[in-house]
Amino acid sequence: MLQEIYLVNSAQFRFAHVDLRRDLFFLGDNGSGKTSFIRAIHFLYSGDTRSVGIPADKTAFADYYFPYENSYIVYAFSRFFILMTRRGGEIVKYFSLQPFSMNKITDEKGELLPFEAIRRMIRSVVHKRVTGVREYTEILYGQNRKYLDFALARIGNHGPFLRLYNAIFNIDRAMIDAKSLKQALFTALELDEESAFFDPEEYLSKVNEFAQYSRLFHDFERERERIERLVALKPELLEAEEALRRLSRQINYRQKEERRLLEEAEERIARLGSRLEAVRGRIVFFEKVDERLRKRCNAAENEVSYALGEIAKLKALYTPERLTAWRKKAGARQEIVVKKREAERERALLLAGVLDQAESVARQIASLEREKSEGLALRYARRLAEERETLEEGLAADLAAGRGDPLRGSAPKGRGRLSP
Repeated sequence: MLQEIYLVNSAQFRFAHVDLRRDLFFLGDNGSGKTSFIRAIHFLYSGDTRSVGIPADKTAFADYYFPYENSYIVYAFSRFFILMTRRGGEIVKYFSLQPFSMNKITDEKGELLPFEAIRRMIRSVVHKRVTGVREYTEILYGQNRKYLDFALARIGNHGPFLRLYNAIFNIDRAMIDAKSLKQALFTALELDEESAFFDPEEYLSKVNEFAQYSRLFHDFERERERIERLVALKPELLEAEEALRRLSRQINYRQKEERRLLEEAEERIARLGSRLEAVRGRIVFFEKVDERLRKRCNAAENEVSYALGEIAKLKALYTPERLTAWRKKAGARQEIVVKKREAERERALLLAGVLDQAESVARQIASLEREKSEGLALRYARRLAEERETLEEGLAADLAAGRGDPLRGSAPKGRGRLSP
């Protein structure tokens, strides 16, 4: 609901303020500004300078209400305001979603701020700049869903309403009798009297409906402050709703991520389970191997223990004194071996000498054979036999006694040498 109206350097007022939140009567002489205020209110609801009823012989609406660059009309509502001014030859309407006070457009000394500063203030919140009549009325009567915060009421077909409004509240052509009101309704609804039909029941139904709306309006007025507080919370609620949407998107994303991570973790757990089973199998295998190795180690330990026992016995048996004695015996054995080898060599030489002597005997025998053949054999036969017997006995005695020096080539001693 419109609460206040401000005229600044407008309609021959340097500054004028009217509070519309209580019953109001305009009283004053001609030219005091009553009509100027009513037309300003009229212009708020129509937005069309042609519908406010200014005669052609008077100053045009734009020139009268906005003669200067710093001329303004401000319509203040509970939650927003509409500021109108003139720029570039046309009336510009600014919607701004914030309560209005004069200190928003004046400095500390009460002087008007530059228009750029005022425009920055308007744009600091949700706002809309409008120049066309159609766009303005669509916002004002709730047909622009994007800017419902600036709607005074939601009127689907606001054309007939505006025509009726202009016909009734036109200052110069105001009609207040029943006939004039009827004619205004027919004009607004584009009906003629012949086609109009009055249905009392429908009329009564409409009256009852109006009464319900009226009660709703009065209830609204009683709860206005609470409703205004709730409406003031709307931006915070919208922000909270947007935050909830963002949080919901984040939660959904996080849920998907965690579900994906859970699936990956389950796959990894399955893989690790398989690997764990394989490791357990290897552990069982290595436990068996360890058991076998333990048995082998125990057996080896037993063998080592037995060997150490044997070594201890041998150590007790082979004392240093015994080892010294055995070393001496081993040294003597070496001497015996060396002597044995020397004796074997001597024996071999002796055998060689014996063979030589046997060959000599054989030659002598052969000589005797020849002598025998020559007639001398008989003379030496007996002697040769004796000599041979003597030689064999001496050789056997020498071999038995180990006498003789084969290296010097001496022959064993006998009774004599055979002579041819």
